[in-house]
Amino acid sequence: MESDIANNRYTRQILRLGEVLELGKLKVSGNDLMLLCPFHKESNPSFGINTETGLYNCFSCGAKGHISHFLGNLRCNILTERTDRIEDFEVTAKIDTVSYSIKPSGGEVGGIRNRLADVSLNKYTIKQLLGQLTTGHTVSLSGAKTNSEWLGQQVVMIDIDNNYSVNFKELIDFAKEVGVEPSFAYQTYSSTENVCRCRFAYAFKEVITDKQVYSSIANMLIKKLSAYGADKQCADFCRLFYGTMNKDVYIGNLLYSSCRFTSEQLNEVAKIFGKGYRSTKSKKVIADAITGDAETEKADIYDYMEGKKFRHDKLAMDIIKQYNIVRMNHNQLYYYDRGIHVRDLYRDIEQIIAAKFSTLDIARRKEVTEYIAVAPNINKNENNSEFLACKNGILNYRTLEMQDFNSDIILTHKINADYIPFDTSMTNSFVDTFMSQVTENNKDMEILIYESIGASCIKENVHGKCIIFNRFRSEMENQLYLK
Repeated sequence: MESDIANNRYTRQILRLGEVLELGKLKVSGNDLMLLCPFHKESNPSFGINTETGLYNCFSCGAKGHISHFLGNLRCNILTERTDRIEDFEVTAKIDTVSYSIKPSGGEVGGIRNRLADVSLNKYTIKQLLGQLTTGHTVSLSGAKTNSEWLGQQVVMIDIDNNYSVNFKELIDFAKEVGVEPSFAYQTYSSTENVCRCRFAYAFKEVITDKQVYSSIANMLIKKLSAYGADKQCADFCRLFYGTMNKDVYIGNLLYSSCRFTSEQLNEVAKIFGKGYRSTKSKKVIADAITGDAETEKADIYDYMEGKKFRHDKLAMDIIKQYNIVRMNHNQLYYYDRGIHVRDLYRDIEQIIAAKFSTLDIARRKEVTEYIAVAPNINKNENNSEFLACKNGILNYRTLEMQDFNSDIILTHKINADYIPFDTSMTNSFVDTFMSQVTENNKDMEILIYESIGASCIKENVHGKCIIFNRFRSEMENQLYLK
């Protein structure tokens, strides 16, 4: 090795990286070390990492970045290949024995989970899987009822839950444009002629068994499809995917391969780029909202530097986008958190910045928060008065339809109960139990919602305990109550 790079900042790590990932014989080119690209298969090295700056670039496939992001980019890297008939390719899944003509809700969901617990994880061709999905059957792709039971899965599905006037073909074309064409896709129950809502499925040649690899792939797909409302909850290891009665499907004839390196190799890479490898890095321990596991993520100040100038405006706008920050209610700022928009923005954002960029001084943090305070934010609240957030999703009280949480629907309260469709068998004790559930942790907004609650017996049950919530008196007199 040439002496002028032997003692450079990242030389030792890059040498170890090439050894662990078996990236061939390294070649020196100025301050760069050239290796076989870890993001695509090649026989001649076109992947260079600068030993002084840590920047990498592949002249063949275009992969580029800083080695602080290398492991994360490696985990979510997926490769595609076309096949003549993907319908014949087999994948593992659990399929519910009961089909539904409308989207399941309330107690039906618990019944589905209980039935699937007794169903074996089997092999199905894509044709068989689509046949079950398009006749209203629910699918569990991992076969796990809890996160701790998750061992792996072979298909990654992403819900596209947008409110835009867009058709099925336009959504498929967009996926192609951003480089994530699905293996197959189908429209869900809530899809209409004017507003398409669908599910993109990515079939993998092998079962993904590494949780971090699966999470990285799912989150990468969600990010690439975020322009059309990709549902972040699809990263849930144990998510159920309901079927549909819509027969309009798309077959992409694409098979995917996840990162070609083993979990052991990835763990070794994590050790190579461990604590203290870059002075401008800070460490943020993120508790995964799904698994409860903690993963160390490094925030890169490099992305926000232009020479010696810190781009506080760029960081501020990234935070605004990431946390879906909006301005409303007497110019107050709110950010999106688990289904609703909440206040306490400055305290929380200060903590986020401090945790993610611990080397950022107080003056620069203040620049970021002050820019957020005056940055133009789109208030999307004009048409959201017809929605209510419940524990199990968002209710459109005009149509009495449920949908998954969506950051584009701006709501500031969530009732502490699932939305439950009306049933004539509901009793006094049921209403009492339900009211206790609603009011347990939400004393300021104690709301009881039923579908078509016109039955006089139910009104008698809640009479004296609830009064009609005035805001919705005209439309919701028999459907919405406030204690």
